[in-house]
Amino acid sequence: MTISSISSASFAHQAPHFARVSRTHAEPRVSEEDRQRWQAVPWNPEQRHPVLLEACPDGTMRLGDVRWGFQESPDPSAWKPVYTEAVVDPRKVKDVWLAVEPFAPKIVAGHSLVLFEFEQDSPVRNSQGETDPALVVSAEALRPPGTSYDLLKGMGKNFGVVYQVGTLADQLQKVSRQQGHDLLLHRLALSPEQKESLLRNALDQSTRDRTGEWYHTLLNSCFTAQVELLNSVVPEEQKIRRFTTLGRFLRPEACLPNSTGALLARKDLLDGRVVVVRPDQKLHPTAARGQSDLQKAVARATRSPLWDPGMRVGGLLAGAWAGSAVAGLPGLVAGALTGQFLGGLAGDVVRLQTDVVEIPVETLYQFTPSLGTASAPREAEPAFSPSLEPGFAAARP
Repeated sequence: MTISSISSASFAHQAPHFARVSRTHAEPRVSEEDRQRWQAVPWNPEQRHPVLLEACPDGTMRLGDVRWGFQESPDPSAWKPVYTEAVVDPRKVKDVWLAVEPFAPKIVAGHSLVLFEFEQDSPVRNSQGETDPALVVSAEALRPPGTSYDLLKGMGKNFGVVYQVGTLADQLQKVSRQQGHDLLLHRLALSPEQKESLLRNALDQSTRDRTGEWYHTLLNSCFTAQVELLNSVVPEEQKIRRFTTLGRFLRPEACLPNSTGALLARKDLLDGRVVVVRPDQKLHPTAARGQSDLQKAVARATRSPLWDPGMRVGGLLAGAWAGSAVAGLPGLVAGALTGQFLGGLAGDVVRLQTDVVEIPVETLYQFTPSLGTASAPREAEPAFSPSLEPGFAAARP
């Protein structure tokens, strides 16, 4: 999802196929006309809706059409997805990570997904006996074959909705190997009961019939899907508000994926530092690895106790100046209040995107043995262990 600007308009009124239920929740409206129009589109067969095949007596869940990586070839655009059945145990969720895949322009653009890491003795297991340490749920724009997502088209009824379910290896292969992008991981501060409920809710949403439902860049996107899921398991005071109390305006920070860390931190839902998984260096030798001297200096500055108040005061002064220039005294007051909020939010975003734990994706290959090697053979690697603990340990408080 990419957003270059957000105007002060009531987006709910501009998108009649969505209904604002509350400040924290919106639901799609599906008419018979929507269903007929949706069914007439030849959707991309490589995007699949997962299926709940069985709620097993032992408490596990058997799923169909789980993406288990890609068949790699020299041309990354020609990689073919591999689908299989898989079994998961919702009671064995160890950690939940809200992930963001930034892409240009990184300040506003990115894709959101949620990663469920399982206990070492209960990995995701497919019908061939292969295992993976985590399950990923990603709400995406369902596209016609040969097309790509477009911001403006995403504002209308041009894309369907698919909740793509896959594995950690699948996501690393797609993001770190095929696309050459970073993957930012935010560990959620949730109780064991909340983690289990979040996975069950995510799978319920993933397997729901979405015939006639349309993707919307601002109201029904990859990021709003994750906000809705998180809101379904946290108490009222920790819910992320999607709309303003007055006027029913959309809150900009509730539709920008790159505000994830700041939103979570403000709701006391961020547990530890943000983890940044860097792309495969062999496949993407020009991709940035490590932080620049400037980024390191900014990261050190964000650790100062003066950082947050300084950003708020700076935002307040800038907002007051701009507001007074436009509307005199009333503008000064409104601008100061708005500027203080935006200054604090900007400070949180900068801190959480610079003071991070960096992990080369190659260090995680040992935990994802199903990754293909056709396009870039790798050296011998350590024995497989279905746990992300060694790689993510530095991110834990």
